[in-house]
Amino acid sequence: MPDYARIRHSKYLTTWCAAFADDNAWMYRTYEHYALLRDKANQLHLAGSISTELRNEILLDAFRVFQAHCRINALAHHGYQYHHLYDIFDGDVIAGHICSTRHFTLFGTPERGGCIGPRHQHDGEWELHGYVDYVGTVFGIVRGLEVELADGKILRMQLAKPTHPAESWVDKIDQ
Repeated sequence: MPDYARIRHSKYLTTWCAAFADDNAWMYRTYEHYALLRDKANQLHLAGSISTELRNEILLDAFRVFQAHCRINALAHHGYQYHHLYDIFDGDVIAGHICSTRHFTLFGTPERGGCIGPRHQHDGEWELHGYVDYVGTVFGIVRGLEVELADGKILRMQLAKPTHPAESWVDKIDQ
């Protein structure tokens, strides 16, 4: 594994390291981002700016992160995953959302909000929990992409598009 503390100060790799560390680009532009990092590392190698060994190390690391994000993104289509955005639907009407920081909002009267967290003793299940009049309350249980509210009503979750899409590094990385 490359020593990023050492190479991030290299005038040739500063931007490459910043792009490599951009989680939003990995999450929302996985394939494009990997191809960009691969191409830039090859370009730096062909120009003689980095050694073959360093190029191989950083590309192997980028490929490892690419594979991990491909798996995470695939899992996000079947169940809740941290750092992903979800809309919650009641039929065809949006009934709430879960943001990338694990906070959720259920619209309606009264509007309810809180955090999503793992449900203890139930592997793969999540709780929507918050406070009502200073009392901790579980508003619903998340199983896969379904939310079962406390009153028994079933809502469905769907991956949401970010309101501000991840920026592409295409123009930035060549500077």
